[in-house]
Amino acid sequence: MTADIPTYADFPKAVKRLLRNDILMFRTASSVLHILPIAGLYTFLPKYLESQFRLPAHSANMISGLGGILVMGLGIIVSGIFILRVKPNARFVAAWIAFTAVIYAIGYPFPRKLRVAMLTVYVYSRT
Repeated sequence: MTADIPTYADFPKAVKRLLRNDILMFRTASSVLHILPIAGLYTFLPKYLESQFRLPAHSANMISGLGGILVMGLGIIVSGIFILRVKPNARFVAAWIAFTAVIYAIGYPFPRKLRVAMLTVYVYSRT
């Protein structure tokens, strides 16, 4: 019965086994690459909209909140439909998540410029 209790000597083996798990490593890399660029955006976007476009706080929060929620919801729905129809294996899904996270992190500045341009047109069309 004492053989089932883990010891400190088992820790390096457990870490080595976790580090060799491709799916876990792809998912961890994906999470990190998604959170890094998004954290700053969602934190400071309302204040940026307030200062650059002279929007009131409630409008800036509404634009940034709804935009983020709608895009996330659309991504979840499209991903669910894709997984239901194609039925990919777990390794493919994990690799796809990591790949899109890398593309997202590399190409993040360009879409931001496009979003700012679209927002500029939207704000000035309302005034």
